[in-house]
Formats: sequence, C-alpha cells, structure tokens
Amino acid sequence: MRAALSVRLRFAFALAVISVFTPRTSGAKPHELDTASLESASQRATGDEAFGPEVTSGVSFRLLFQTRYTHTAPEISAGLREYLLREASDPSALPVLENQVRTNARAGDGLDLERVFLRATAQPVSWVGLKLLVDFAELAHKNQKRALKLAYGELKPTRGVTITAGLFKIPFSLLELLPIADFELADSGPTDDLVKDLGIAGRDLGVAVELAPFAKHSAFTATAGVFAGSNVDASRHAGPGMLALRLTARPTSHLRLGADCAYRPFDVDNVEDGTVTPKYVSGGACSADATFSYKRLQLRAEWLTGRRTDVIGSTTRNFMAAWAVLAYRYKLRGHASLTPALRAEWLDEDRSQPIATTTTLSAAMNVDFSASARLLFDLSRSYVQLGTVDRSSELRVQKPSLTRGVIQLQLKL
Repeated sequence: MRAALSVRLRFAFALAVISVFTPRTSGAKPHELDTASLESASQRATGDEAFGPEVTSGVSFRLLFQTRYTHTAPEISAGLREYLLREASDPSALPVLENQVRTNARAGDGLDLERVFLRATAQPVSWVGLKLLVDFAELAHKNQKRALKLAYGELKPTRGVTITAGLFKIPFSLLELLPIADFELADSGPTDDLVKDLGIAGRDLGVAVELAPFAKHSAFTATAGVFAGSNVDASRHAGPGMLALRLTARPTSHLRLGADCAYRPFDVDNVEDGTVTPKYVSGGACSADATFSYKRLQLRAEWLTGRRTDVIGSTTRNFMAAWAVLAYRYKLRGHASLTPALRAEWLDEDRSQPIATTTTLSAAMNVDFSASARLLFDLSRSYVQLGTVDRSSELRVQKPSLTRGVIQLQLKL
C-alpha cells in the first residue's frame, strides 16, 4: 500500500513540474474567470470534457489529472445517539450503529485518484466533430462500466443548429454542466448527487438538438433532447426513457440566465440475473439558474425542485434545493493566481416530512501555478437533520453532520 501511494505521489509531482512550464494555450484573458468554456459546456451539455481549447481541425488529445487527500470528521451528537438508540432493537447494538455511521461517512477518505480523464477530439471537417472521454481512475477503482464518460458526435448542418448524438450529459442543472476542471470547489455537492441518483441528470445515451437563432451564438440557445433513461434490457418500452429541455439567454454581457426541465414519462425496472426489480418511477424536475460575471468576479446560483423518481410504491416525495457559489480571482506574478470561493447549499430531499434536510457551507482556495497546474484547498461543513438516510448505503445508514477537508492537485496537459 505504501509503495503504491509513493508511486502515485511521484507521478503527480512529475506531472506538476511538467505542467508548470507548459505554455498557456488559449481562453480567457490572464487572471479573468474563463466564461467561454462555461458557455460552451452549458450549450452542449458536456461539461466534463471542457478542459482545453476547442479543436478546429485534425485530432487532439488532452489529459486531466486530479489526485486528492480527504479527511472527514463525522459528528456523533447527543441527538443522533438518541435517535440511533430509538432505532436499535437492542441498546447494546448502539456502538455498532455508531461505528457504521462513522465508517460510512469516511468511505472516501485518504489519498486517492479522483479523475484521470483522457479526451480525444476529432474534427475531420468543419461541420462534423467527434469526442471521446475516458476516466482511467474508474479502472483503478475497478468500476469498468463507469470508465467511459463521454462518446458522442456533433453535426452542424448550419450556423445556428447543432445535433449531438451518443453518450453525453443530459441538459439539466447547471451543477452538472459546469466544466469540472474549472469548478472552484472539491465536489459538486449533495444536490448534484441527488439528481444523478434520480437518473434525471448526468450522462446518458441520447440525441439532442441545439438551436442558436441569433447572430451572437450565446444570446439565446434552446437545447432539446431524448435519452434512454435506463430504458434497456428486459425493461425496454416503446416510449422515450427521458425528455429534457434547456433554455439559456444572455441579456447583458455580464449576466447569463438558464432554465431547464427533465422528465421521465415511464417507470423503469432493473434486470439482473433474470430478476426484475423496480428502479425508477415516472417523474422529473425543473431548475432555474443565473450566472453573473464581471472581470475576475463570478456569482452563480440555482434553484431546483421536482418529484423523486427513486421512490417505489404509492408514496410521492418532492424535493427542493438551492445553492450559490461566489468566486474571485486575484492576480499574482505571471500566470499564477489565487481564487477564493464560497458556497452555500440547501437541500430538502423530502418536502412531505420534517427530515432529510442538509445545509452545506464551503470555503475553498485555488492556487493556480500556471494555466495547467492547480492546487485546491477545500473545507466544508454539512448540517444534516436527524433521520436523513445515506442513499449510497445499502444498509440505510444515517447521515451525520460532518466537517470535511480536501487537498487536491489538478493538472491539465
């Protein structure tokens, strides 16, 4: 184990030395937030692959490397201890339940490869583009099925029309459409985790059409898509698995507005080894977002609400969430800069019950040594209501309030 960590650290250090001396390619002016890549990702719904200049001809390869160290301090409060005691059939089982809560909260702790993206882009002609994104970190984590992140083609028959087909992101929620390489915090937050768990955001097989009717491409765009929505195997039905629509407008040079909806019209089953179990029910969500940019300052905010699609049975649950991120870039010598960021996020996973509410406050500092190398320090505090269950745990472990610190090294080559 120590030998493996040593190899990873040496590899990260070598890439850092190389990337510090890598010349700046293109994008925003030095020390200004790169709104161009954000705009591009928001239109084509492919934020994970926006970590380098767009290729105009030929073939291009880019690498994004993220390694991080995470430490989580879960809080076993007196209220949580009383709650676990009420839930336990035997009081002697309380230490076991507390240990489950701590272990589950610290599941991602330690040194790890967060992302190793390899992006391949081909532009054989001006009106056809192909993009492929593979995450080798998923292979290291033995998640082979999740290694292929994006694989899609773009067809531009006219200036204002773009047709996208393949595996790409559903055009829903600004959290999912932001370029991951430019995001100023260590993670996208609990709201993003929820909408991906509901199957209404994230990557999916589909076809989308983007319309930009005005001469200025970013003035107004409309993107409509049809996706598989886990409508595969024995659960396949005639209708579409997922429908999505996103509208964006830029009324001024400093303000961009967006609104979108994603809807699953049919229930979907999960089929494994001949066993059929319910996976998703019909439902969906809508969101509205705003981004204000002025020189080195950027403020982003979003509000989301919808019906839970992961609830099986007659019970209907609705969720609601809101978040805001404020970032400012300070100029240092050369291309170096500091970007402090603050985030506030509120999520209510079940509007019908006085539980399942999570409030997260985060502060981060991004140290950019060059256009290619970034060191991120992130500290967040999550306040979780009693009775909130961790959806990622098969044992339905309770989520505690916690404090989490992350140190992350990012390289773009």
